[in-house]
Amino acid sequence: MKNKLRLAFYLIKHNFITILKFEIFYKMFTALIFLPAFNLLFYSNLKSNNLFIITLDNLSSLVNPYMIIFILVYLSIITIIEINTLIVIFDMSFQNKKLSFLNLIKLSIKKIKNIFNYKSILIVLFVSLLLPFINLGISSCIVSSITIPYFIIDYVNLNINNIIFIIVILLLITIILLRYIYSFHYMILEENNFKISRIKSKKMINQSRIKDILLLLLSQLFIYIIYMISIGIIIFILYKISPDISYNSILMIILFILSLIILFNKVFICSIISSLFYAHKIVKNKTIMNIRYNSVFFSTLSKIIINFLIIISITGFGLVTYYSFELIDNNLIIDLEEEKKLEITAHRGASDKYPENTMLAFIGAKELGTDYIELDVRKTLDNQIVVIHDSNLKRTTGIDKKVSDLTYDEIKEFDAGSFFSEDFKDERIPLLKDVIKYAKENDLKMNIEIKSSDENKSVESEVISLIKDYKYQNRCFISSFNYNILENIKEIDSNIKTIFVTSEIDDINNYEDADAFSIKYSNITKDLVDLIHNNNKKIHAWTIKDEEELKQIIDLSVDNIITNSLDVTKDIRMPDIKHYDLSILNEYINIINKK
Repeated sequence: MKNKLRLAFYLIKHNFITILKFEIFYKMFTALIFLPAFNLLFYSNLKSNNLFIITLDNLSSLVNPYMIIFILVYLSIITIIEINTLIVIFDMSFQNKKLSFLNLIKLSIKKIKNIFNYKSILIVLFVSLLLPFINLGISSCIVSSITIPYFIIDYVNLNINNIIFIIVILLLITIILLRYIYSFHYMILEENNFKISRIKSKKMINQSRIKDILLLLLSQLFIYIIYMISIGIIIFILYKISPDISYNSILMIILFILSLIILFNKVFICSIISSLFYAHKIVKNKTIMNIRYNSVFFSTLSKIIINFLIIISITGFGLVTYYSFELIDNNLIIDLEEEKKLEITAHRGASDKYPENTMLAFIGAKELGTDYIELDVRKTLDNQIVVIHDSNLKRTTGIDKKVSDLTYDEIKEFDAGSFFSEDFKDERIPLLKDVIKYAKENDLKMNIEIKSSDENKSVESEVISLIKDYKYQNRCFISSFNYNILENIKEIDSNIKTIFVTSEIDDINNYEDADAFSIKYSNITKDLVDLIHNNNKKIHAWTIKDEEELKQIIDLSVDNIITNSLDVTKDIRMPDIKHYDLSILNEYINIINKK
């Protein structure tokens, strides 16, 4: 076994630079084809089903047979091409020959013609069934890194018998198909057809099937172990050098390591299979039919172009890693929910228990389990964005002055808690940026209402800038009673989500720049809700004060209830919300802290 592993590593090492160039270039190239095609299929399907939110209830209608077939066929084809190219490289390494990137492309194209013919459908089917095994190492890394959302766990638990049945069937299929694991070597090196290659592969592996499969499984385990050890060592070093290193920085490192493993997973697995193939040939004194290769000289211009494309691919690889980080860090949100859950907004925070629009009110709202916090913003004399409802400070601070006439240094000295209760004396008016920071750290969505007034002009751009500074635009709505403000927001950035607040609405077609409508609960009807949903928009109901009003609105299928009293909605709030969590990161940090 040691000799086989030693040979596998040599096959990689001898042409490592060429392998590296190919893998980076190929992964980026195939992603550029797949992502737009998948995106087109997915959103066309979404539109045709008149859906604006993805749930487990409607997921089955979105993931239709055409999409599954497309994904399997695509993954199978690009895997076949990658395996073909890697076998070509490894055969050159076995012959102790160096292979340039351009010569690799030429040789691979020549060899792939022997695979793709009118019988290719059988090869594609064969590879599609082997995909789970080929990517077993990657799957283990991903599953161990990211805690599965609770609703998926619940769903799996409900269907555990079906899941077990599917796993058993897949294992049986994999064990059967592994007999043909050397088919590609016979097709590429000896130029046999798929049928003859399968027969030869089965004959070769018959006497050593258990050993071969065991080595392949161990190689997948090796990938997982390397992943765990790499993360552990790097996190330990960084954490010891800089104890204050951010969670996000470590997360970025984990994603980078995972990206490298995804990049080289098939390289390692194919090198093991190739080493086994050559070892069997040598042991059985069989002739090894190597690829004949005559190096071709390419012009300097061709080399420059290829190297430029590879640099672009490396840049793309980095961007994909960063994009993945942004996705998990909740800066980019995929709106996947267990069901179309009725969400709750705490109006000016938990304003029935704490002074409105203060940090205490927002902290209290979080503790009471709200989904959103709603707040109002105005601009000070020195262009700071503060959280306050009234244009005048008198009601909440006792100071009869306008917000726009004072600097924030002056405003922050005022007591904004005593008006509610002496227990909250010396509570201050917060800055919007501090509330956004708190909301992000505590996974709270936000409804930021911009008040309409002459003193509040041009506040839209400042609010948008703050949201973007904290990369929280996909967790925020900006709302207003003044539709012109929403139009201004969309002119500044069309991706910012907006809510038009109104007592009642006449024709929703007049409000294209509103992504949602916040309407007085007593004016909401089932027909209005259906009309808004059919236009792929959401509807919020304000302001629910008691259980009677809640009962009146809850059956209308609104998306969000705005209330001053979170106690009213306690029966419909989810008491135990579990979030995505990088469990490996938490475990390593806990171990380090204990030391």
